[in-house]
Amino acid sequence: MQTVLYKFIFGGLFIFVAWKGIDGILINIYHGELTRYDIGEFEEVEIHSERNLEISNGIPLKGNSIFYQPDRGGDIDVIYPIISSAQYDKLVQKKPINIKVFVRLDKQSPYCAEDGGCIPDAGEPIRGLVKSGFENLDFEDFKMIESELINIDKNCILIKLNEKPLIWYWNFLMLLVGMIFSITILKSFFKKASNLKEYWEKITEKDLVNK
Repeated sequence: MQTVLYKFIFGGLFIFVAWKGIDGILINIYHGELTRYDIGEFEEVEIHSERNLEISNGIPLKGNSIFYQPDRGGDIDVIYPIISSAQYDKLVQKKPINIKVFVRLDKQSPYCAEDGGCIPDAGEPIRGLVKSGFENLDFEDFKMIESELINIDKNCILIKLNEKPLIWYWNFLMLLVGMIFSITILKSFFKKASNLKEYWEKITEKDLVNK
């Protein structure tokens, strides 16, 4: 049974690697050039398809950040929202606002959770890639910071700060390696067998009969 578990784990890992390769190639083809927006202009558009962005004049809401610590006592990952000055003024006036942009910072000092020191200052340009698929957060994860005054736009995006597109051949290599190994593992689940006992032995390399 342990062999089956390992196959699922490594199969999932290589499928993820293949997906990363495909996603990277799509970014190379369609989003190789950096697209620039002012945060106020960006908030006015309902849906954005760009993946390689620079957003300027954003104001970070440090007190509404999300912190993840993959390893206890280690570095933390930080996700925080940015808004325009118009939205910020509304918030100061106790009027509800709509958040459309989140920024992700990985491997920051745990002290950032206390003072927000790792979060860029207001107005500093945000450059990076928009996350999608397996790497994006679920909408429900963003909703944890909602309140009476803060609403999360249903088309909000998550930008990985300072991440740039990989060169196309690295993406192609990830796709190739991921596909080869994931297909190899997948084929092991469909080995020909004349009965259940033989099939079990082929995929787990263990005898079905209790010892």
